[in-house]
Amino acid sequence: METKNVNQQKEDETSKVNREQLAEEKKTAGNAAIAKKNFEEAIALYSESIALSPNGPNSHIYYSNRAAAYCHLNNYQQAANDCEKSIALNYSYVKAHSRLGLARFFLGQYKESIAAYENAVTLEPSNKSHSDALKQAKQKLDEQQRQSVATQQSNQSTTPGGMPDLSALAGLMGGGAGGAGGGLASLLQNPQMMQMAQQMMQNPQLMQQAMAMMGGGGGNGMPDMSALASMFGGGGGGGSGIGPNNPFNNTSTSTGNGSGGGGGLPSFSGFVDENR
Repeated sequence: METKNVNQQKEDETSKVNREQLAEEKKTAGNAAIAKKNFEEAIALYSESIALSPNGPNSHIYYSNRAAAYCHLNNYQQAANDCEKSIALNYSYVKAHSRLGLARFFLGQYKESIAAYENAVTLEPSNKSHSDALKQAKQKLDEQQRQSVATQQSNQSTTPGGMPDLSALAGLMGGGAGGAGGGLASLLQNPQMMQMAQQMMQNPQLMQQAMAMMGGGGGNGMPDMSALASMFGGGGGGGSGIGPNNPFNNTSTSTGNGSGGGGGLPSFSGFVDENR
């Protein structure tokens, strides 16, 4: 009976070794698939590695490499999930932290991205790509927070129907609700003024800047219309919209998939560990 148990144990150990070897072969094939940009095939191969060795010595690499493949397919939530599993298996595996930072970045979860990149920097301080990515994530968080503040301020300055408080605007322009000859009513009869007003309603930041200029006024209490018009790319000739060089022309917007931002994006370089 004892001999049978010993033999069974040896068979189990042999089977485990074989499974680990096969898992490594699948991982190598997955790396090759990524190099050929066959990302779905790579995911399938890494998944086979995980099934063969869910808690083996290299299982954290399988999860992390599968996360890389998911990132290439823009499936950042699944990538983040795999990175978390990789870190749970081997916290010191720095690539799982850096890939988690990238996945969280593209999900628009900048605080979580910063935390992941900070861990990567701590584990591998000599790697400049980690510190660069950390800086970019901090910049995006700062932009997100400033946009949130601007939105809150805009909401506070609007009426219950969501439109700007035109009575306040009328006061700044020197006219009352009834509209004197030089007040708001006459200004809004001007097609160019109507276009400017519409653009302001669509851009809270622009609205705030325009209100500030209106508050500065000329000697007769009216706003400096030449300065106001220049904000919209107009000048004396009556431009048709916000000029491309206007600092309030917000052309680089941030989206949930991380596509925006002039400060660059975290790099995909070194995404797959081909040597393991």
